[in-house]
Amino acid sequence: MKKLTMLFIALVFIGSIFVISNENAQAADFEKASAKKTVLVKSAPGESYKTLGKIKAKTSVKVYGGVPIGKDQEDAASADQYGWSKIMYNGKYAYVPTHELKFEHPSAWTPGVKAKAIADIKEQFVSKNDKIRLVYDGNSYYELFIQKDGKGEYQYLVYINCKTGWWHG
Repeated sequence: MKKLTMLFIALVFIGSIFVISNENAQAADFEKASAKKTVLVKSAPGESYKTLGKIKAKTSVKVYGGVPIGKDQEDAASADQYGWSKIMYNGKYAYVPTHELKFEHPSAWTPGVKAKAIADIKEQFVSKNDKIRLVYDGNSYYELFIQKDGKGEYQYLVYINCKTGWWHG
């Protein structure tokens, strides 16, 4: 009987870990934000795309991803002006300007943004033996530092918008 009780306790413990892990996985699927003012919702990331509707000021949205530059904006030079957040609108993915949102957790990376931005930066600037370090600057940006060949001091390389992946250095 004692072995059965211990087995039961172990199963309950393992089950609770699974539930906690599953909740954490679900939390990473989106980020919460609210509209700073009334915002136009677009069918694709960019000003020239079809307007699907509006989100009123202070309306909560779930952000499922971000892009640094709208498809119709070429290689723009402003992170705040040209970043787009992917949201769910009337059952479909749509886009709103990122700078028009107030994020619940400003330092949290929007889903999918961190991996893509860092992969792009590594492809251009980081060699196999280099080490990188990210430091949050307090305003939705991370500074990326690099240590060449894993030796010496870390040097500043670029800063990255954690909501859109836009980076500049």
